[in-house]
Amino acid sequence: MERGVRNRLGGDANCLKRVLQTHILPNVICSAVVERNAITANILNKVMRFDRDVDRLTVQNVSIASADHMAVNGMFYVLDGVIIPEEAKSLLQIAKDAGLTSYISIVEKANYGHAIDSLHNVTIFAPSNRALDRLSDRRRSALGRSAKDLTDILQFHTVRPSVLMSDFKDNLVMNTALEGKSLRMNIYEAFPFGKNIITVNCVKITVANLRGCDGTVHVLSNVLIPPTGSILQTLESSGNFTKFLDGIRKTGLDRTLQGKGPFTVFAPTDQAFALLSPDEAQAMTSNATLLLDVMQLHMFPRQICCAGIMEDSLFFGQYSRSLNPTYSLPLHRNRYGEIRIASALVEKCDVIAENGIIHFVDKVVYPKNAL
Repeated sequence: MERGVRNRLGGDANCLKRVLQTHILPNVICSAVVERNAITANILNKVMRFDRDVDRLTVQNVSIASADHMAVNGMFYVLDGVIIPEEAKSLLQIAKDAGLTSYISIVEKANYGHAIDSLHNVTIFAPSNRALDRLSDRRRSALGRSAKDLTDILQFHTVRPSVLMSDFKDNLVMNTALEGKSLRMNIYEAFPFGKNIITVNCVKITVANLRGCDGTVHVLSNVLIPPTGSILQTLESSGNFTKFLDGIRKTGLDRTLQGKGPFTVFAPTDQAFALLSPDEAQAMTSNATLLLDVMQLHMFPRQICCAGIMEDSLFFGQYSRSLNPTYSLPLHRNRYGEIRIASALVEKCDVIAENGIIHFVDKVVYPKNAL
């Protein structure tokens, strides 16, 4: 047995227990019945495969040195090695076995492998190869600036404790290994017949429950990028939301958006405000109540990820109540993947802030066209 595996088993009683349980079958199988191969299950209900090749008999590719030792309560085989189940492997080995080569490459580049191997009872949200390969050049350049930058990204994908799919809850907040940063899980029901969509910071979980000795790996459809400010700070740094921010401040909603959240803001760009008719723009300038109504129509007291906006159907319409108590706004996704809130097209999805998310939209949602 490799030294790393031996050390890991010696330091984790639960992991060692799973290895021992892997070797126990709830039934008797004599070697004579294995003509070519045979399949059964161990007491963990995991598949155990016996194979015979001429005079060599193996179980889970481990050679059987001697067979059919009978006892009063069963029988036993003597093996030439130890069967190491998936649940007893290191998290990095689980990632390797899952083919997450791009994630492993970042771990190696950051010299972070030893740190991961030293972790216990953790969850790693590992981006898929495709997710890392399709990063923009700017993002990829930012990831590669230094080992510390890479380490920060890796820590942002790591939380404690180990969380299985059965533990997933809507709005579950998980503190990451990156100090002061957390992740939020959301579960969206794909009504009426689809499978629920589970996101972490609005990124879909595509493969769940890859269990290792020290925790669990879940595979993501995109890379998690740590937020650098609140919703207001993120809008301000963008530089293309001066009119929207002006309306937020005039109505006092800046105080609301300084709260913990989570909030979702469908933020009209300055170009979107330029599309308002002169009468609409004048009405918003002169009527404080109308301005408040318009601003509130773009804000929601919950996290609405683009992944949680389902494709339109004949039988199901998706609505969500904004901060404006008068309106529940329709959310649409067409068959081409375009997303709208009322008549406004979402031009950019899921800009993550520390207290919520922002979607950029191309129109101002005005009360008369809010439905």
